[in-house]
Amino acid sequence: MTVPHVLSSLIQVISFRQPPAGVILNPSDKYSGITLSGANLIAAGTATGIIRANASLATGKGYFEVTVNSGAGGSALAVGVANASMPLTTALGFDVSSESIAWYDSAGGSYYNDSGLGSAPDFSNGNVLCVAVDFDGKNIWFRDWTTA
Repeated sequence: MTVPHVLSSLIQVISFRQPPAGVILNPSDKYSGITLSGANLIAAGTATGIIRANASLATGKGYFEVTVNSGAGGSALAVGVANASMPLTTALGFDVSSESIAWYDSAGGSYYNDSGLGSAPDFSNGNVLCVAVDFDGKNIWFRDWTTA
């Protein structure tokens, strides 16, 4: 399974922060209601939909950061990962066929394949969200750098 970095669900304005060299949000692999700016590192939109990065991993470890510029607090903004079969119009973490997992700002925590995994801290505008994934060990870590 190849799992791209994915950002999702009622995106207001988020920034892909300090990506690995050459990694950007993919303008060819996004929901039509999402617009990109800032050299394809900033995504904005107002409807449920996802955007993937232009690079993916199937093994090893990956890490990325997202800055929440606006839209947190009630908009069901999420950050997480999914495989390439994730429909662009589906909320991250709620599609059972895409192996998606997400951390939501106000929707009650984290979700994997349409199942709640437990509570997670809310995040706010201005927060820097960190996502680390160990694909071989099947582990994921979410951290709010701003409040940690």
